[in-house]
Amino acid sequence: MIYSIEYCHVYTSSGVDELAENSISALRDVLKDVKDTPYELAVMVDDYSPKDKTDFDYKAFIDYLNVHKVVPSLFIKESDLLGINRKILDRLPNGKLRQSYVNYILTKEQHPCSLFVASWYMLRLGLVTASNGDPDSVKMVQPADRLINILPAYFIDAENRAAKILRALGVPYSTTITNIYLENKS
Repeated sequence: MIYSIEYCHVYTSSGVDELAENSISALRDVLKDVKDTPYELAVMVDDYSPKDKTDFDYKAFIDYLNVHKVVPSLFIKESDLLGINRKILDRLPNGKLRQSYVNYILTKEQHPCSLFVASWYMLRLGLVTASNGDPDSVKMVQPADRLINILPAYFIDAENRAAKILRALGVPYSTTITNIYLENKS
């Protein structure tokens, strides 16, 4: 069994915040629980949805993770998943769910968070693979048997919508994916 553990999900518009710090604390607890099981640490930086496209200091962020001794083996930008999103959308059975995503993309001219979540999980579970045109970060993903995601509580709605996509694709969501939700303490 191999775990893929996502933590410290940050936005390029806000960088490291209290939730990122809480995520590292929660990660330490998770690592105690899985200590005898192989795992991969994964960090995603959301560079796709923030409206404020500030210059995110990736080096400072990696340095921050280094200081806390939680350097990920997998570091990916959300925009790197656009090609995987298309594959997931193509795999969705024709019907209301698929059509709702097609309509969203056509009307908003962007991909919804839940589609990125589903793509990220399918990629980490090895249920979809990178193509030649995908970024190297996507090609480096090692398939895992189980996912543990340490996320801000405000992700719950997007996670629930992503679960619908995954279930429609036959992914045994409840037995392969565990989410730990964090609240802001301030």
